Amino acid sequence: MANDTKDRHVLAAAVHEKLNLIITFNLRDFKAKDLKKWMPEGALFRIMHHSSKSNICLQIIDYCCWAIFRKWERDDSESYELI
Repeated sequence: MANDTKDRHVLAAAVHEKLNLIITFNLRDFKAKDLKKWMPEGALFRIMHHSSKSNICLQIIDYCCWAIFRKWERDDSESYELI
Protein backbone atom coordinates (compact mmCIF):
# COMPACT_ATOMS: atom_id res chain seq x y z
CA MET A 1 0.00 0.00 0.00
CA ALA A 2 1.59 3.27 -1.06
CA ASN A 3 -0.19 5.54 1.37
CA ASP A 4 1.17 6.65 4.74
CA THR A 5 0.86 4.05 7.51
CA LYS A 6 -1.15 6.55 9.59
CA ASP A 7 -3.76 6.68 6.78
CA ARG A 8 -4.10 2.99 5.99
CA HIS A 9 -7.17 2.63 8.19
CA VAL A 10 -9.08 4.87 5.77
CA LEU A 11 -8.30 2.69 2.76
CA ALA A 12 -8.71 -0.54 4.72
CA ALA A 13 -12.19 0.51 5.88
CA ALA A 14 -13.21 1.58 2.36
CA VAL A 15 -12.07 -1.71 0.83
CA HIS A 16 -13.56 -3.84 3.61
CA GLU A 17 -16.95 -2.12 3.45
CA LYS A 18 -16.90 -1.82 -0.37
CA LEU A 19 -17.29 1.95 -0.23
CA ASN A 20 -16.98 4.10 -3.32
CA LEU A 21 -16.09 7.40 -1.65
CA ILE A 22 -12.99 8.36 0.29
CA ILE A 23 -12.91 11.76 1.96
CA THR A 24 -9.45 12.85 3.05
CA PHE A 25 -7.39 15.95 3.70
CA ASN A 26 -4.29 14.14 2.50
CA LEU A 27 -4.50 13.78 -1.28
CA ARG A 28 -0.74 13.18 -1.46
CA ASP A 29 -1.15 9.67 -0.04
CA PHE A 30 -4.37 8.76 -1.86
CA LYS A 31 -3.61 8.75 -5.57
CA ALA A 32 -6.16 7.06 -7.85
CA LYS A 33 -3.50 5.01 -9.65
CA ASP A 34 -2.36 3.51 -6.32
CA LEU A 35 -5.89 2.91 -5.03
CA LYS A 36 -7.08 1.01 -8.11
CA LYS A 37 -5.02 -2.07 -7.23
CA TRP A 38 -6.75 -2.29 -3.81
CA MET A 39 -10.32 -1.66 -4.97
CA PRO A 40 -12.47 -4.42 -6.54
CA GLU A 41 -12.19 -4.65 -10.32
CA GLY A 42 -14.52 -2.20 -12.02
CA ALA A 43 -15.24 -0.31 -8.79
CA LEU A 44 -16.00 3.35 -9.24
CA PHE A 45 -14.66 5.63 -6.54
CA ARG A 46 -14.05 9.29 -5.86
CA ILE A 47 -11.47 10.97 -3.69
CA MET A 48 -12.53 14.27 -2.14
CA HIS A 49 -10.38 16.71 -0.20
CA HIS A 50 -11.76 18.23 3.00
CA SER A 51 -9.89 19.08 6.16
CA SER A 52 -11.40 17.20 9.08
CA LYS A 53 -11.08 20.41 11.08
CA SER A 54 -13.66 21.97 8.78
CA ASN A 55 -16.54 19.76 9.85
CA ILE A 56 -17.39 17.76 12.97
CA CYS A 57 -18.96 15.06 10.78
CA LEU A 58 -15.61 14.47 9.06
CA GLN A 59 -13.98 14.07 12.46
CA ILE A 60 -16.58 11.45 13.36
CA ILE A 61 -16.06 9.61 10.07
CA ASP A 62 -12.30 9.64 10.58
CA TYR A 63 -12.70 8.22 14.08
CA CYS A 64 -15.04 5.48 12.82
CA CYS A 65 -12.59 4.48 10.07
CA TRP A 66 -9.76 4.42 12.59
CA ALA A 67 -11.82 2.24 14.98
CA ILE A 68 -12.59 -0.24 12.16
CA PHE A 69 -8.91 -0.38 11.26
CA ARG A 70 -7.91 -1.04 14.88
CA LYS A 71 -10.44 -3.85 15.15
CA TRP A 72 -9.47 -5.71 11.99
CA GLU A 73 -5.75 -4.98 11.75
CA ARG A 74 -4.72 -4.91 15.42
CA ASP A 75 -7.44 -7.03 17.05
CA ASP A 76 -8.33 -4.06 19.28
CA SER A 77 -12.11 -3.64 19.41
CA GLU A 78 -12.34 -1.14 22.29
CA SER A 79 -12.94 1.91 20.06
CA TYR A 80 -15.02 -0.09 17.58
CA GLU A 81 -17.42 -1.08 20.33
CA LEU A 82 -17.94 2.58 21.23
CA ILE A 83 -19.34 3.26 17.79
